[in-house]
Amino acid sequence: MSDLIVTVRGTSESRIAPERATVRVAAETDGGDRAAVIADVHRAVEPLRASLADLRARGAVETWSNPRVSIWAERPWNDAGAQLEPVHHASLALTAVFADLEAVSGWLDDVSAGPHVRVDGIDWHLTPTTARRLERETAAAAVSDAVERATAYASAIGRTKLEPLDVADAGLLPVTPEPAAERAALKSVMMDAAGSPGFAVTPADVVVTAAVDARFRAR
Repeated sequence: MSDLIVTVRGTSESRIAPERATVRVAAETDGGDRAAVIADVHRAVEPLRASLADLRARGAVETWSNPRVSIWAERPWNDAGAQLEPVHHASLALTAVFADLEAVSGWLDDVSAGPHVRVDGIDWHLTPTTARRLERETAAAAVSDAVERATAYASAIGRTKLEPLDVADAGLLPVTPEPAAERAALKSVMMDAAGSPGFAVTPADVVVTAAVDARFRAR
């Protein structure tokens, strides 16, 4: 009996509660006087800076960043087709990584009550150490799934021995791809809280997926 080559795709998915939350907020102001607009945006963002510095000192925030202010101007047109005086805009964004996920809702409630403040979203994720460990475990589980599939195929046609020939990330072997197949990946769940009435946010699980292609000789 000649050898038979079996090619399969193994997949795996893991879910885990997030360990960190990256929160993005911004202050925006506009008006006819450029200097006043810049001063307003700095006043609007100062309470955010102070609260983040306090949270970091207490260990609730791991890191936070405060990029430079963005400033631009435009000259709008009125209904009569006349161009009006320039309107100046200023925006200043902040990003904070929360280690205490229970502190996120309260902080967003506090800062969003201030004038000119916009909440851009929340990204739930893992620490790098946990992410690497979970990616390795999920990839190994995908390989095990491939072995189980190949064993089932071989058994169905009376072959009892399998010899592994190749294993690779999905798509790297010449196989027919599945529409939803993915290479090993860590997915962070995004949440846009800007339109929420209040911020009773609930962390969404982080999903880690892996897919591998494997080729075996069945005897």
